[in-house]
Amino acid sequence: MRTKIIILGLVISIFFALLAYIPFGFHSLSTPPINHNILIYFFLVSLGLLISYFTAYQLIKKEKDQKIFRIIVLFALIFSVILILIPPIGSADVFNYIFRARIHTVYGENPYLVATGGFKSDLFYNFSPQEWNYLPMQYGPLWTSISIGFSYLAQDSLFWNQLLYKLLALLINFGIIFFIWRILGIISPDYRIRGIFLYAWNPLILFEGINNVHNELLMIFFVVAAIYFFLKKKYLFCLLLLLFSVLIKYITILLFPVFLLFLWKEINIPSERVKIFVKAAVVLLIVAVLSYFPFWEGTNIFQGLLGQSKIASFMNLSLFPSFLFEFILSLKNILMLTLDQIMKIVSIGVMIVFALIYFWQLRLIKQKQDDFIHRNFLILFGYIIYAACFLQPWYFLWFLPLAVLINKKYFPEFVFLFTLAGLLSYTFMVMSIVLVVFFLALLFTSFFTKKSYFSPFLGFH
Repeated sequence: MRTKIIILGLVISIFFALLAYIPFGFHSLSTPPINHNILIYFFLVSLGLLISYFTAYQLIKKEKDQKIFRIIVLFALIFSVILILIPPIGSADVFNYIFRARIHTVYGENPYLVATGGFKSDLFYNFSPQEWNYLPMQYGPLWTSISIGFSYLAQDSLFWNQLLYKLLALLINFGIIFFIWRILGIISPDYRIRGIFLYAWNPLILFEGINNVHNELLMIFFVVAAIYFFLKKKYLFCLLLLLFSVLIKYITILLFPVFLLFLWKEINIPSERVKIFVKAAVVLLIVAVLSYFPFWEGTNIFQGLLGQSKIASFMNLSLFPSFLFEFILSLKNILMLTLDQIMKIVSIGVMIVFALIYFWQLRLIKQKQDDFIHRNFLILFGYIIYAACFLQPWYFLWFLPLAVLINKKYFPEFVFLFTLAGLLSYTFMVMSIVLVVFFLALLFTSFFTKKSYFSPFLGFH
C-alpha cells in the first residue's frame, strides 16, 4: 500500500514539474499565459494531477497506520518546492502585491490612496496586471504591512520579491497542515489521515497557494488556527486570530457573528460571558486601530475595497448570479435594459439574497447540536455560490481547507469536484459555465438516484 502511495506521489511530482514547460517551453510572457496550445497542455496536466490525487485517496482510505502521515507531508513538501521554483502561471497577483508595496517603500505614498497606474516607469509596472492599476490597495492593513516589509527586504530584486512571498506561502501551508492535524485529532481522529491527505495533496490548493501565491492562503490559515483555539477553549486568542484573517482580506468578517454566537452558547455563566466579550472587544479594537494607524487618512482608505466590490463580469459569475443574469437577460427586450444595467441588478439582487441566507444561517446556530466548523464552511461557501460576481478559482481556497475538516457524507467528493472546477476554469475560461454544468449534472444525478447531494452544502436544516 505504501509503495503505491509513494509511486503516486512521484507521479504527481512529475505532473507538477511539467507545469514548468508552460512559461519556458511555450515562451509565454503573459500571466496567465493564453493560447490554445497552452490551455490544452494545462488541461492534460490538470487531468493527470486530478486522476493521481483521486487514486491516491482511494488507497489512503484503506490505510490505518498513522505513520503514513510522514509520507503525505514529505510529498507535500516536494510538491511545494517544485511549485516554488516555477514562476507564477495562473495569476500575476504576486506582482501586484509587490508593486502596491513599492508605492510606499519607493515612492513614499499611501497605497490605500494612490494607485499603481501613475508609476509606469517602475520596474514592476509591466509585470503587474494592467487591469488593476487604476485601483488603490483593497486588502487589509496586516497584508499591506507584510508586503511593505518584503519590499524593504527585497528592494528592486524580482527574484527575492517573489521568493519571499513563496516562502511565506510554504510556511503558511504547513501551518494549515499542522492545525488540520490537531483539529481532526480533537473532533474526528479516525478521519485524520484522510483529511490531511485531502488538503496536503490537493492540486488546486498547491497551485493557487504556492505557485500563484494568493493571500487567500494566509487569510484561511488564521481562520483554521482560530477554529483550533476555539475548540481548545482559548476564546480570546481565537477571536484575535480571526481578526488577523479579516486584516488580511475582509471577507472573513462574515465569520465573526458565527464565532460570537457559538461562544455565547459555549459559556453558560453570564459573568464569564461579559468578561470575555468586554476583554475581546478592547483587545480587538486596539489591534485594529494599531493596524490601520500607519495608513489612516480617513475613510478614503477604503476606496480600493469599494472599487473592487463593484466589479462584476459575466465570465466570472458564480452559480446563482449566473442563473439570475440569464433570467433577466431573457427579459432584456421587455425591460429595455442594457447589459451594464443587468449586471448592476444582478449584483444588487445576489447581495440581497445572500444577506437573507446569511441571517438564516445565523438563526440556525441557536440549535444546540449545530456544528461549528460546518457552519463556518457554509457561510464562506454560501457567499461563493450565491453572491460572487467576479469569481476566481483561487477563491475556492476560502472553503476547501474547511471542507476537509468535515467528516460527513459527500464531503470528499465535494473537495474533488471543486478542485476539478477550479482547474478546469483555466482551460474553459468561463467559471460560470463550469459551475452551471456541474450543478445540472448533480441535479440530474440526484433526481435519478433519489439521493440528496445538496443538503450538506446548503445548510437550511
